[in-house]
Amino acid sequence: MLFAILGDGNVNVEEKAVRLYMGRAKHKAWGGGLIDRLKDLGFREYDGGRAINYEVWSSKAVELAKRMLGESSIKALIEDLGLLPDAEKLKNLITLAGMRSKPLVGHRLRLLALG
Repeated sequence: MLFAILGDGNVNVEEKAVRLYMGRAKHKAWGGGLIDRLKDLGFREYDGGRAINYEVWSSKAVELAKRMLGESSIKALIEDLGLLPDAEKLKNLITLAGMRSKPLVGHRLRLLALG
């Protein structure tokens, strides 16, 4: 999943969102099993016309980023590559993984950066 997000996805720290974009041909090639896995991870499917978008928001996005960087060797690799000047997506993933969710009144979530 990490490589799919880094290749065809987007990590947005301001919106606390992780997105994956795929054309209809790729969606068909991925088949039901991988699409079901995306949904199990909390992604929601949106039909964008030419592409199908999968998005996960708020605390689910933070937890997904933490799981992606959960193994120490992968985290070290991403952190090292994140030092490159054009590694914005990697830097965003590291930042998102460093956030925590804090429940507020009702169903809203507030995400705080760990300092």
